[in-house]
Formats: sequence, C-alpha cells, structure tokens
Amino acid sequence: MSVSRRDFVKAAGTASALAFMAPGQAGAKPFEPDPSGFQPKLLPSIGEVWESVVHVNEKLGPTRLTGSADHTNFVNYLAALKSA
Repeated sequence: MSVSRRDFVKAAGTASALAFMAPGQAGAKPFEPDPSGFQPKLLPSIGEVWESVVHVNEKLGPTRLTGSADHTNFVNYLAALKSA
C-alpha cells in the first residue's frame, strides 16, 4: 500500500494536534488571560514607538543585514533597551 505525501502530512498534522489535547476533552481549553497582569500604563505611547522606528531607520542603517556593522549596532541598541 502506498501513501501519498498529502495523506502523510494530513495524518501527521492530525496526530500532532491530538497530542496537545487533554484526555477526555473534545477540544483545547480557551486561553483565559489574567486581568490583573495587564498594565496599560507600562506600554509606550504611539509617539514613543514611532520615535524609536525613526531612530532605528535613520541612525542604525535602513538595511541592517546580518553580520554588518549596522546589524551589530542594532543588536547593541536592543540590548541597551532591555537593560534600561
């Protein structure tokens, strides 16, 4: 018996989806976020986000190809944001 590639992929996808389901349940449980965990005041404003985009594109190079000096500067910029 020969199995087509399409049938194999469908069967593998079904098996992997079933592996994540809890035993005895027909489907996955919906995500229930913790309302006390969200703090909108910690989010940056639209203006702050836009200033960051402009800064990155104007000062750190528009392409930032992997391994380039612009890329290294961008990674350092992100590391500085994380530690701030």
